[in-house]
Amino acid sequence: REYNPKPVGEMEAPRVATVVVVLVVAASEASSWVQAVHPAVKGPTRRATCLSTLTFRGGEAASMVVEESAATRSVPGVEEAIVPDAEEEEEAAPRESVALVQRILEADLAASYGSYGTASEARRGVLSTYFAGAKRLWSEVALYRRLRRRSDLTWRERQIRAEAPWHLARMFPLLVNPLPPPFGLVLIAVASAAPRFLLTKQFWTPEQRRKFADADSTRLRRRYAAVLESCSGELRKVAEDRLAAPATPLASLIDLFDHPPLSLEVLSRRHLVRLARAHRLFPLWFLPFVRSHRLRVALRRRAAKNLDDDDALHADFRNLEPRHLFDACSSRGLHIHGDDQARAARLKAWLDARDAVIRANHGKPLPPSFVLHMPAIFAGLTEHADL
Repeated sequence: REYNPKPVGEMEAPRVATVVVVLVVAASEASSWVQAVHPAVKGPTRRATCLSTLTFRGGEAASMVVEESAATRSVPGVEEAIVPDAEEEEEAAPRESVALVQRILEADLAASYGSYGTASEARRGVLSTYFAGAKRLWSEVALYRRLRRRSDLTWRERQIRAEAPWHLARMFPLLVNPLPPPFGLVLIAVASAAPRFLLTKQFWTPEQRRKFADADSTRLRRRYAAVLESCSGELRKVAEDRLAAPATPLASLIDLFDHPPLSLEVLSRRHLVRLARAHRLFPLWFLPFVRSHRLRVALRRRAAKNLDDDDALHADFRNLEPRHLFDACSSRGLHIHGDDQARAARLKAWLDARDAVIRANHGKPLPPSFVLHMPAIFAGLTEHADL
């Protein structure tokens, strides 16, 4: 068959206009981020424009005008007067789309980086936070390579060895950005507008770390409440026995989770799913497809891992940095409000309660079911530890 290519004039107008709007947004936003990277480029210098102006008549592309205007000088104290002409009226719709996208992006950045005043300062703050986070991530990856074959690790080193590969895999597409500068800076701006989903914790600001840790702790306490609801009847019976016999030792509570109906081997399917949600073993959408036997195996492994992590945290407690306190408290369902001393007091009370349980069990291994329920039980006990 004879090939008859479609004439340029018959291209669909909406499709071409969409491409033009995207290019305008990328060029305008990239030049703004270049100005943030190089503060010397600012003030009265206007950015050169290289835009394709499309005029559509009757659904066809009637004309394409390429305008390249050099930067103009502005006299101090006199503002530029822009006289609208026919071409500018034709560009009204694309410019409105550009302005809308820019306002949305600047609003997201202002919400995440509200401590900066002007938009230029916000851009510089975003870039400085991003490059500091990239430096921190690479240092953790280098430390991970040295820790792979070591066994005597501190709590923070255990966290790095477990999280560094996943963080690197998640951030690798952005760190090796294929777009040449300055267009690659637009991706950093988009990622910084949604740091919870597009960035790892190395790239978060202190305000974002506090906000996300509070959300994680609140969500975890709700899941712990659902776990305790599954065994409320048995726990209520133990509480009544303690009231009747005040001398009942704490070991009776531990022994309750080593025998039916609260031992790990006989827990109901619903109870197992709630425990898996609380300990974040599987994605929520995948839990209904996991068999009960696999859930029990995964929960038993998580119980052993939690014991080792708590031992390492107890030994490394005095060396924790403020950002580590956020991670340790939020992962145990503890409140993170207050200052660093308040968070350290809650975490210390949690570790002291764990030591009391170990002493009450006379050095015997704790039942896996009790280790899995222990964060839910302790979260309420350490609620006001800082008061």
